[in-house]
Amino acid sequence: MKKQICIFFALLMAILMLAGCALSGGRDTGGATDDTSGGEVEVPDAPTDSDTNVDKPTDTDTGVGGEPSEPSEPSEPSEPEKPSEPSEPSKPENPDEPSGVEITVSKTAAQLAESIGKGENGDIVSGSEIKLDNNISVEFGKGTANTEPALYSEAIRIYQNGGTLTVSAKNGRELKAIIITASDGKTGSGRLVASDGSEISVSGNIITITPSNTQEVTVTVGGSNKSDRLYVESIEVVYMGQSGDGTIPNEPSEPENPDIGGGDGKEYLYNDFTAEEKSTYEKYVGLVIPFLANNDYYIESYDEEGYQGVYLSALCESEEDFGWYLAKFSSYTNDGTDVDEYGDTWYLFSQGNVYIDVCYYEYEGAYYVDVDAYRESSGDVGGDTTEPEDPDTGDGEGEYQYYEFTAQEKSTYNDYVGLVIPFIPNNYYEIEAYDEGGYRGVYYSALCKSETAFSWYLAMFSSYSNDGTDVDEYGDTWYLFSQGNVFIDVCYYQYEGAYYVDVDAYRESSGDVGGDVGGGDDGGDSGGNDNIGGEGDKDVITNAGASLPEDDGDGIYDVDFTDADKVKDVTDQGYFLDGCPTLGSSGVLVIPVEFSDRTASSLGYDIDNIKSAFEKGGENIYYSVYDYYYISSLGQLTLDITVVDEWFRPSKPSTYYASYTDNYDGTETPMGDQLVIDEALAYLAEIMDLSKFDSDSNGTIDAVVLVTTLEIDPDTDFYWAYRYWNIYADENDNYYEYDGVSANDYLWAPYEFIHENPENSEDYSDKSIINPYTFIHEFGHILGAEDYYDTAYAGSSPLDGNDIMDAKIGDHNAYTKFNLGWITNSRLVVTDTEITVTLDAFSESGDTLIIANNFDPSLGVYQEYYIIVYYTEDELNSGVGGYFDGEGIIVYHVNASLFCEEYDGEMYYDVYNTNTDPSDSYGTENNLIELVENDFGYLFLEGDTLGTLTDDLGAPLGYTFTVESLGEQATLTVSAK
Repeated sequence: MKKQICIFFALLMAILMLAGCALSGGRDTGGATDDTSGGEVEVPDAPTDSDTNVDKPTDTDTGVGGEPSEPSEPSEPSEPEKPSEPSEPSKPENPDEPSGVEITVSKTAAQLAESIGKGENGDIVSGSEIKLDNNISVEFGKGTANTEPALYSEAIRIYQNGGTLTVSAKNGRELKAIIITASDGKTGSGRLVASDGSEISVSGNIITITPSNTQEVTVTVGGSNKSDRLYVESIEVVYMGQSGDGTIPNEPSEPENPDIGGGDGKEYLYNDFTAEEKSTYEKYVGLVIPFLANNDYYIESYDEEGYQGVYLSALCESEEDFGWYLAKFSSYTNDGTDVDEYGDTWYLFSQGNVYIDVCYYEYEGAYYVDVDAYRESSGDVGGDTTEPEDPDTGDGEGEYQYYEFTAQEKSTYNDYVGLVIPFIPNNYYEIEAYDEGGYRGVYYSALCKSETAFSWYLAMFSSYSNDGTDVDEYGDTWYLFSQGNVFIDVCYYQYEGAYYVDVDAYRESSGDVGGDVGGGDDGGDSGGNDNIGGEGDKDVITNAGASLPEDDGDGIYDVDFTDADKVKDVTDQGYFLDGCPTLGSSGVLVIPVEFSDRTASSLGYDIDNIKSAFEKGGENIYYSVYDYYYISSLGQLTLDITVVDEWFRPSKPSTYYASYTDNYDGTETPMGDQLVIDEALAYLAEIMDLSKFDSDSNGTIDAVVLVTTLEIDPDTDFYWAYRYWNIYADENDNYYEYDGVSANDYLWAPYEFIHENPENSEDYSDKSIINPYTFIHEFGHILGAEDYYDTAYAGSSPLDGNDIMDAKIGDHNAYTKFNLGWITNSRLVVTDTEITVTLDAFSESGDTLIIANNFDPSLGVYQEYYIIVYYTEDELNSGVGGYFDGEGIIVYHVNASLFCEEYDGEMYYDVYNTNTDPSDSYGTENNLIELVENDFGYLFLEGDTLGTLTDDLGAPLGYTFTVESLGEQATLTVSAK
């Protein structure tokens, strides 16, 4: 067990900050609920830093710098200074707690759900123990309903028909009271029954249970209707404590700097390790530890004195947060505690041969959690470790420690070079990316056992163009190869008694990425979505030629989209760079705007209606913007919305801004809306801190919404609803900046859309209607979702209106949720016979099934496939929402293949196909997403069978299915043809 104090604020934050540089802008329009209104603005050809699905390497991606185009001999790696060897953990010496004292422990629904691993669909596994502290635990059960309890909005939902909640006391402790806070007063309609005659009283949404059995109480939810379900927001347990409990205080003192952690425990800068950091944990430890949401952290890997591991130090807002984090180790073996030389307590855990030591402490007015995860160096480990003392340690030919690049290293090769070079099995290697001197590449150096092994490796380049050899200043021979515009130089040499292979793979910085990115049907001359623009042929990355992966069991391959290494992490593709994050808590600034010639008071417009449309729990005919995206994201996106309490009035009447233009790239372009937002931000910066709306600290406000008093006119953008990016800049092309942040992405819409009649999108006369639909649709653009209808209205929609990004109210489809990172797993059918599968309701679980002829796991979301989901008329598809008349199986055909292109020396990724191309008659070219229709519409009911389909390569789909039953779950028989 090791102790380190880490002081890292200024340096780490300077490294993590990314500066945005805008190049051009574009406009997403919409807001109508049918196919007869709206409009689209011409999109500039040049990509911007805020474009959807843009992926460009930065100096912080993999480390820039390295070898020049003519490689020189690498220096021997220096030995890093590492932490001291972990000491043998000792048995805990728990602090005494006075006996006869009542102790109160509590957790919110989110904390309860995070305390335990979830099932395949995000459900809380029945019968799994969740610790409130060392003496009190909670279990949720599905009872006879056979439906797992699940985290729903900000509550845990326990189903009717016998779902249970059990609270248990251990170690001789005695339960005194159990207090349950239920959301929206939904307390099970009085159908709650407690075991052993425990008394239940209900007051509003507070359920109080006085136990008759002080060791265990089970509450059962009766009834058979949805209204009988119990929604638990939090649980508080009072019990009688004893000496030596060793519990973590539930009411800790506040840190000296209480603002250091974000204030409310939800708004943090970092919510997960990066892919590279996870890879480091896998390489050095063999597992990834739980992450503590925080605003600053530092990790360091080490391998010395017989131990290898990773040391993490992170800011922690309070001791209560630490208690919540410590509970995340409840499934690990508890090895007690130890006290270090500073008097701080370390909590000791283990899992297999891995040890995890966790400590909470104060240092210079801030609070930290340190976690040391380690194992003996003799354990298996992958990747970039220190050089072995004996370079010949291989235990014979073919027995090596490393056989392949990591996923992160493959991504580096694809980003910098455009292809992944062959790997030579070895016991030590290093890679380094560089972009300098007009060349961009990756330098790879690996131990090589013999010249025979090198000859074997050299033969792996036989399919490349052979460009001869060259001799360097050391007299070593370099073998020169090329593929397209990529050059690969390979050398074998001896250095201080060891033998190495060096490989320099590079291309000119201004060149297109070559290698394995071509091929496939380019679908015509106009490609990309509305955020990149541009015309002409593009290199499209497809899954053509890929086979189906191997069976993970029962004819299924479990897909994890975050493992894709040919594109960036799914969440990087999912939202605009410098735009609004799709996960965690995002800041949204809503500005009511009135004009001197159209005042809010003269029109009867009310800010309270704007708040109702946007904020949590608004009284609307449909969900508010906040509620919609919390539910649709399956609880993974929380919009921190602030509606300004007063109308902002620009300096000039609306007619001035409506007619204002400015020269933009040689074209007079309407810019009046951007003048308005600049005036509004300048004013608001005087009365509030705008930087609080930049949740990811990238220098731009996550999202700005302007609700204006303008009259709706679908023929003029200024009077319509749209999302725009690339805010008006000053004469030096710099964004106007206030409180250290600027605005880049915003939504503009007239107030009248709040009163849109869901039955008639042109009727705004009923002021009793509060309908957030248009704002929900446009906010989808801010997150990165595209329009799925023909924006020129030249033909029918591939989704026939059935999507929130098309023309109706309802949940986002599965592909959109894949793309935004809300669903990162699915099941791919790979059987060569027949299997039976079940599907949970998609809107509640995110459960999906994929069928495809070709599937490349390294492409993740971004390829061609069919998605099968169980559509039900609940959640966002209930009430005024809903796409289909009834419940059943629906099938989407997706072709989200990416293309890459270069602009100003940098590569950009974007989705190639689109649903909005007016030249496409929907069927003559490939669409991004479309519904599969049967003889009676889009719903497949009991007994229905999927007909013959073909993929976009023209090959018949190799699978069909038959719907066996629909109910709590859907059951399908899927057969290989």
